[in-house]
Amino acid sequence: MSGFIPENTLDDIRSRVDIVEVISDYIQLKKKGRNFVGPCPFHQERDPSFTVSPEKQIFYCFGCAAGGNVFKFLMLHEGFTFQESVETLARRVGVTVSVEGQGDKLTRSRKTDSAIKINTLAKTFFQEVLSQWEEAAPAREYLQGRGLSEETVNNFELGFAPGAWNSLVRHLNKHKVGADALVKLGLAAEGKRGAYDRFRSRIIFPIHDVSGNVVGFGGRVLGSGEPKYLNTPETEYFNKSRVLYGINESRRYIRESGYVIIMEGYMDVIAANQNGVKNAVASLGTSLTKDQVRLLQRYTNDVVIAYDADAAGIAATLRGLDLMQEMGCRVRVISISDGKDPDEFLQAHGAQGWQDLVVGAEPLLEYKFRQIKADVAGKSNDKSAMLQQLLPNLVNIRDDVERAESIKLLATRLHTSWDAIAGEFKRFIEKNRKKRPNSDKITNNKHNTKHNTEQLDARTKAEKMLLRLILENPQLVSTVQKELEENFFNHPMLDRVFKTALPLIERSDYNPAIIFDFLDEDDQKVLGDLLMENVPEAEPVKILPSYIEAMQKFLKRERRESLMDKLIEAEKAGDQKRVSEMLEQLQTLL
Repeated sequence: MSGFIPENTLDDIRSRVDIVEVISDYIQLKKKGRNFVGPCPFHQERDPSFTVSPEKQIFYCFGCAAGGNVFKFLMLHEGFTFQESVETLARRVGVTVSVEGQGDKLTRSRKTDSAIKINTLAKTFFQEVLSQWEEAAPAREYLQGRGLSEETVNNFELGFAPGAWNSLVRHLNKHKVGADALVKLGLAAEGKRGAYDRFRSRIIFPIHDVSGNVVGFGGRVLGSGEPKYLNTPETEYFNKSRVLYGINESRRYIRESGYVIIMEGYMDVIAANQNGVKNAVASLGTSLTKDQVRLLQRYTNDVVIAYDADAAGIAATLRGLDLMQEMGCRVRVISISDGKDPDEFLQAHGAQGWQDLVVGAEPLLEYKFRQIKADVAGKSNDKSAMLQQLLPNLVNIRDDVERAESIKLLATRLHTSWDAIAGEFKRFIEKNRKKRPNSDKITNNKHNTKHNTEQLDARTKAEKMLLRLILENPQLVSTVQKELEENFFNHPMLDRVFKTALPLIERSDYNPAIIFDFLDEDDQKVLGDLLMENVPEAEPVKILPSYIEAMQKFLKRERRESLMDKLIEAEKAGDQKRVSEMLEQLQTLL
């Protein structure tokens, strides 16, 4: 699997990478004993069965049998090849990877490296223009007028794109970056006179991924030009629906605070950060997508929406509410009076005023009811019709206590009884039961279904425990080999894992996680299950003899059965000499 990458490079990466830290970038993990658990990213489930072992540096899902080391996790989650997974982690920990036998062939990972480098060069150019060029003076005045400090401008790496036709194209050409590459990244467009800058006379907001890499840009026009905001177009390297502005800076604070604030625009997030509200991100002016919600769920399921208070902001809020709740989020909504956006409110009232808004944020159901009621004002106020719009939200509330409180809330707001709402809720459930799939059976890739395992016989159980002891205590190998026959594993998968592990066990840096790199898909699942299985809390040296003795009994029984079969064949053939030999050997096994 790793033939093109030197083994010492893989070892260096393994020694620097923490699997818990890497996987925490994708899902929420909670400490449970010596391990960490969380919702499996490879299949949908109600109860978390995905387990990560910091001690062994492996992961395993007891629900779908996906398992492996940190390289395997990225291969499954990102669809990477082994090499791409290695290169991604190498960048993360600052290890240089030299791939043998590949020539100048660029993998997807290397193309991404090149894209990041070019975007970074563009970002630096825009920053220099904003801070040094006379042409950018109106942009500097605008940002100062919006209350942004020099420190905030630098922290968010804001810049300015000159008004000339191809300033960026000419500048990056000096860095040996061709126009074709800029067009592919959405930094330039093709015209009759050649490539020209996509962003001109605009304040530039670099957009980062969770790792802090620049993946795109947003540009705000100065004055009354259109469009007011212009983003990097959809490219091979940038998809607006999969990123959130500010996530690279805010993710640590989201975890610390336990919730995220979703805003609409760049300036909202920047102003919030300057005022000490550091757990905010922006959805880049679009309705929230499933990919963006999944990105947030790596850090929290508690969401506070703070979109602009104008009609468009309210519409955007409503479009995202149901999606987030359906995906398991607890959603609240901040309503800012007087049509202000978060940026304006923060400038006027500061961090404390904002915190008061968060405390008073409305639960999803309350907010949605208010909007529906406002929409039907002056029309036929049909309580039943209003309730039908809200019942799906009741269904998506997973906590029984919270659902009961929500039914009580709707009964109060609709001036009816708790029983009436509960009855409608029950009928809605029954009506839609057949339409609603079991989330535990919804799948999203080939790794998510755990095959029904056969009932393990006593020998296989003994073999599993013996192999587990060997893999975690390699010093026991010589004892096992001395006491048992050469091919003592009867289960073919366990035998393959053992034979694959034997040469690796002799390495000074041995760790069971290394073995995953040398096994095929099915054997990796066996190894993951094996290493995560609970074992008796006793010293391995003390419990080893009992498993060796059990294996010796199984081997003796198999040997006896084999001799009996040969004895019967010899008797049928009338081979008395062979019969005598079989009887003599059987005598030694009694």
